[in-house]
Amino acid sequence: MRTAAPALVALLHGADAVLVADLLSITLAGPGAVTLRYTSAESGVVTPDGRTFAAGLPFEITVGLDVDTLTLTVFPESPRDALLGRPWPAAAADGVLDGARVLLERAFWDAAAGFAAAPVGTLVQFGGRMGVVTPRRGEVVCEVKSELELLT
Repeated sequence: MRTAAPALVALLHGADAVLVADLLSITLAGPGAVTLRYTSAESGVVTPDGRTFAAGLPFEITVGLDVDTLTLTVFPESPRDALLGRPWPAAAADGVLDGARVLLERAFWDAAAGFAAAPVGTLVQFGGRMGVVTPRRGEVVCEVKSELELLT
């Protein structure tokens, strides 16, 4: 069972319309533990706890029949869509994403407030470790394995 902040529960039960966006956090392995944060919202997002998520990097999330695995596909479109200052496919091919942790959350807003306001709350959808990373021309496909896999 998932728990949610009382304000989010109230919003989901009482609002006529709700806006939703994905929040993606990728924490790279190694010294410094840099965390990259992106959102599917039309503009950047600052959560109530102060985390900042950048808009603009197109990504797609798919979950197949195996709920312990998530596929993250990143579609970098411009030079500003860089991974530590390098093109995503090149950085991924060099192992920058190896061992990274991934957290996918869903953020919720009252539609009347819009994306310009802070989200009312978030719910964790998936958390795991980066598995196989396949860089391709124009995209990087990442298989993310649930933390539960470590128990088996």
